[in-house]
Amino acid sequence: MSANPDFSRVCERYARAAQSHARTDDQRRELAEDLTAIQEIIKSSPLLRQALTNPLARKDALQRILDPLRRPAPEGIGCRDHAWNLIRLLITNRRTPMLAGVVATCLDLLRQASGILSAEVTTARPLDSAQRDLLIGTLERLVPKGGSITVDEKIRPEILGGMILRLGSRRYDDSLLGKLNRLTTRMKQAEA
Repeated sequence: MSANPDFSRVCERYARAAQSHARTDDQRRELAEDLTAIQEIIKSSPLLRQALTNPLARKDALQRILDPLRRPAPEGIGCRDHAWNLIRLLITNRRTPMLAGVVATCLDLLRQASGILSAEVTTARPLDSAQRDLLIGTLERLVPKGGSITVDEKIRPEILGGMILRLGSRRYDDSLLGKLNRLTTRMKQAEA
């Protein structure tokens, strides 16, 4: 997902709309299954990502590209109504560049509604067991009773140090790279 707060807010609006239309537990489960499959397809297909983010792509072309998702296996994933309606809405509103972000946000919202807090932790090098235990212990305090937490760890050496934590749709950047970028921005603003 992008660090742009406007991008995150728009993704969250679409995700909340999709989640609110899935009213029963079965509908929410089906939506989560379909969105998980779509997320995997987007991650594994650079050509699809390129098509989704192409500003010159026509709506009918995007519809044809994404139409196989609706077809049952083996040609598609058998995407059901709630997920398919979300995709059609994004095509209609020319928001397909946000599809991956909307899918990730919607999955986070569905997990939260089930009492599961999803956290993504990005560090410059792998956490040792003491750091991981401390992080998970801290995050577990944010989970309501009866809930659980999933932590996805990512390694990005370019952040130099510190960490970037994403909880649901919120992003907290305490990386050295993030601090340097913010300092550079403030210095440029001071010059102007």
